[in-house]
Amino acid sequence: MNVLSWLVFVGTLRPISADDPVPLYIGGTFPMEAGSGGWAGGQDLLVMLQRYICILLFFLFLRFSFIKACLPAVQMALEDVNSRPDILPGYVLHMNTSNSKCQPGLATQQLYDLLYTPPIKLMLLAGCSPVTTVIAESAPVWKLVVVRLLCYE
Repeated sequence: MNVLSWLVFVGTLRPISADDPVPLYIGGTFPMEAGSGGWAGGQDLLVMLQRYICILLFFLFLRFSFIKACLPAVQMALEDVNSRPDILPGYVLHMNTSNSKCQPGLATQQLYDLLYTPPIKLMLLAGCSPVTTVIAESAPVWKLVVVRLLCYE
């Protein structure tokens, strides 16, 4: 019965026309400040491109993520996914973000804000290990998918 319910739900997400893509929302908590465990920007182009390629491949389900990813890389990947009609045809990805500062307590508050503030998020992204741990431990309560963008620290 669960599979049938899921198929009915997905069927209702289809766009009315090709010009009217269905929005899908992702929630993300990332450290957005220098020195907070994440990348706030301003690094050299090679590092930025490595991170961009890493997260793009992750979004394409190739689990090839070996470089610390960050908000700018995720934003670039979303732009690429949304610009290609062969990936998620009829849908467009949007992301609601918050600055976790790599602090688990702050991230817990932001998790609740992301979950209880419309629109409904289909997936949560986290940008550092302490935050990912808190979100991953809470995710089963809401039956959420959590994607960890960092692979080592």
